Amino acid sequence: MEFGGNISGEIRPDAYYMGPRYTFYAGVISPDTASKFAPGEKIPLSAAEFSAPVEYEISDMDTDDRAWIFRRIDPSATFAPEYWSFTAVPGLIKKSLFMTDMDTPAASIVGVREEAGAIKFAGGSLLEPALEPTGKSFPFAEGSSNPAWPVRSRHKYGRTVSYTSEQGVTFGSPARQFMASRGEGERYHAGIDVYANIGDTVLAMESGVIVNRYHFFHGTWCLIQQCDSGLVILYGEVEKNSWKKFRIQRGTRVERGTKLALVGEMSGGSHMLHIETYKAGTTKNEQVIEPGKGPALDPTRYLLLAKMNEDRKYATA
Repeated sequence: MEFGGNISGEIRPDAYYMGPRYTFYAGVISPDTASKFAPGEKIPLSAAEFSAPVEYEISDMDTDDRAWIFRRIDPSATFAPEYWSFTAVPGLIKKSLFMTDMDTPAASIVGVREEAGAIKFAGGSLLEPALEPTGKSFPFAEGSSNPAWPVRSRHKYGRTVSYTSEQGVTFGSPARQFMASRGEGERYHAGIDVYANIGDTVLAMESGVIVNRYHFFHGTWCLIQQCDSGLVILYGEVEKNSWKKFRIQRGTRVERGTKLALVGEMSGGSHMLHIETYKAGTTKNEQVIEPGKGPALDPTRYLLLAKMNEDRKYATA
């Protein structure tokens, strides 16, 4: 049985490094009410005898069946199912759970379960509200419409893009965001730090040419790529000489997804992949001292697009 209506999930990160919690409507529909609807017909929210917002978190993902399992966080909300699953049905839901839009926002797939003479339901649309990043003095980077996620990693925080939305919701870590304060306000973070482990493989986000490499920060190096789209991407905090393993050097032509280097370890022990984006023709990074000044571009929206492309694999594979 499907439950339809204009239902939406609300992102509520409780900590920088905790995965988001999803607030969905949950409640009870009587068997008599359910019997009035044909199998497969959507039941409007107004038909529910009782409903209320309940927090859920993702407890498991089954990529083979394209299903996500949600677990109820509040043990006292017994009117709501403890678990329910979402399945990406081909032809109905065409986008992944973590994407920023969907074809039909009202088409919600909802777990429904008969229990103690009543039918419990829970569910929400796949639309994540409050995802639009806040512009921070620099234009958003624009490149290929199909950028690859820049690192192959099993890091526990996955493909988290750190930023704050226009509605004030913070994802990831504020310190990893573009334009985060550095040096007690003396300068600003010129890129976004992507979660990665030491030795993870760095991938070209799109096709282009490697135009430079040099020492970057605390013992790590960087590669700079001039993309065919005109965008320039800096892949920072990689291991020195690791590009040689993949036969990468200045002037090397690379395609989207080409292996470029390995994530390095900084002198203090930290590790990540640092991504900066620049206007065409840039061959060296520049510190951001004053907002809006220089060739830097905001990589937030571009990385979110790359994340969406990667997440699509879990919905369509």
